[in-house]
Amino acid sequence: MKHYKFLEQVFAKVCHVIGVVRVLYADDSDSDSKISRICTLREVVQEIVDSEAVAESIDFALANKGQLGDWEVANLHCMNRMYKRLRGLPIDLVSGLVKARVACRMKWMLFCQGNEPARSVLECLADVVRLSSEAAAMKVEDLGAASKYDVMLGAYDGDLTTKKMDEVFTDMGAFFRQFAGEVINRQSGSEAHPAKTVASDKQMALCRHIASAVGGGLLEAMCSHRKMDLLSEEGVASSVKRSADDYGECDYRLALRDVLENVGKFLYCSNLPQKWKHQPVGGCPGSMMYEAQGLLMSRHLLRDRGFISFILPAMKKLLSIRGKAADVDNIYAHLTEVQPNMLLEKSDEVSSLAHVMLRYALEKEIINDDLKVSELPDAWAQGMKYYFDSVPSDDKEGFMQDDYWVSGIFGYVPCRVVSSVAASQIFAAIKNSKVDVCGGVENGDFSGVVGWLNKHIYSHGGRYSSTTLLKKITGKRVDVDSYKNYLIGRYLSM
Repeated sequence: MKHYKFLEQVFAKVCHVIGVVRVLYADDSDSDSKISRICTLREVVQEIVDSEAVAESIDFALANKGQLGDWEVANLHCMNRMYKRLRGLPIDLVSGLVKARVACRMKWMLFCQGNEPARSVLECLADVVRLSSEAAAMKVEDLGAASKYDVMLGAYDGDLTTKKMDEVFTDMGAFFRQFAGEVINRQSGSEAHPAKTVASDKQMALCRHIASAVGGGLLEAMCSHRKMDLLSEEGVASSVKRSADDYGECDYRLALRDVLENVGKFLYCSNLPQKWKHQPVGGCPGSMMYEAQGLLMSRHLLRDRGFISFILPAMKKLLSIRGKAADVDNIYAHLTEVQPNMLLEKSDEVSSLAHVMLRYALEKEIINDDLKVSELPDAWAQGMKYYFDSVPSDDKEGFMQDDYWVSGIFGYVPCRVVSSVAASQIFAAIKNSKVDVCGGVENGDFSGVVGWLNKHIYSHGGRYSSTTLLKKITGKRVDVDSYKNYLIGRYLSM
C-alpha cells in the first residue's frame, strides 16, 4: 500500500530528527545556538507530522489496514497517535515551550551551583507551566481527554489517565502510612551490620563489574544512555547524570541501585526489534514499561539472594567488606532497609512511594490551575511533613531537588508507581516460570534472565500498549493488590 509506505518514509525521518533532538537536550552547555537548533528541529517535526499529506495517508491506511501485516498495523497506530498529539499545535507555541524548558533547566543548573537564586528558577518555571498548560488545553477536546493533566500523562504512556492513576494512588495512599510505620518499627530492632564508608572509586569499580556481567557493556555507555531517556512527542529532556560520586561514600547501596537501573533500561533499548528501529513501533510502548525495566533490576534482581551471592566476592574484594557485614543475609537486610530521605533519588523502595504520591498531587494541581507555582515551596513542605514528619532543610531538598519539573516534564514521575507494580508482577512471572530463568545468576550467568526479557518484552517494541503487554506476560494488567502483597512479603514477613 503506497500510502503506508509513504508514512514509513516520513516517520523514519521524524525518528532521525527526534534522535538528534535527544542528543542536543542531553548537552548541558549553556548555548543560544543549542536552543535555536532544538527549536528548528522541533518545528521541522511539527511541520512534517502535522501536514495534510500525513493526515490523508493515515486516514487512507487506517481505512485499508486489512492489507497490512500485524506489525505494520501496530506501526500505523503508533504513527496515528503521534499525529493526533501534534495536530494543530501552533509553531510559535512549540518553539516557545522549547525555549522556556531549556532556559528554565539552565537556570536550575546555575541554582544548583549556587549562582542563581531560587526565585529566578520559580519565575522561569511559571513560564514553563503556563506554556505547557496552554499546549495541553489545546489538545483536551481533540484527544478526548478528561483534563489538561490527562493530556500530559498520555504524552509519556497512552495507557495512563488521571482516572486510572487516581485509583492506583488512592489505593496505595490508604495502604502506605500504616504499612511504612509497621516496617520502620519492625526494622528498628534489626541487627543488620551496615558496611563501612566506601570510597567512590571502589564503588565505581563494583558498578563496572556489575554492568559488564549483567548488561554486557560499559558503565559509561549505560550512564550516557540515561541522559537521553525521557521522550514524548512534545519534547525530550534528560535527567541529571548520576554516578557513585554523586552519592558520596556513606551508602554504597545508592550506586548499586543506580547502576542496575541503568542496566535494565539500557538492555531494553539495546534489544528492541532492529527491523523497526527507525519506526514509531520500534520504540518502547510507554513510560510505564520503560521504567519497569529499570526497577526490575534495581529493586528485584538486586535483592535476589542468588544475585547477592554473585556480587559478594566482588564486594569483599572491591569494597573491603569483612566480618558480619560480608554475609548474604546481612547484605539482604541492608538492601531492604527502609529509611526515609528528603530526596527521591536517594529514597528506598517504600519511601519513594510517598515522594511520587506527593508529586502526583502537586502536578495535577499545578497543571489544572489549582495551585500557583509561587505556592509550590510551601505545598511541598506540607506534603513532606505529612508523609515524613519532616521538612526540607533548603530549596535543594525541596521541589528543586531534580530537573523533572524545570525541564517541563509533567506526567512522567507518577508513572514510577505503576511501573513499580508492573516490575513486581514481571519478576514474579520470571520466578514462577516453568524454566529456572534465574538459575545461573549466582554464578554470574544472566543469559536466562536477559533471554526471558528479550522474548517476552524487548522483542515486542511498541507493538502492544504497556498494560496489554503486561497482561500478556503476567495474565493481569496493573495489579495493585499483588504489589501490596509483595511489599508485605518483602518487608513484614522476613
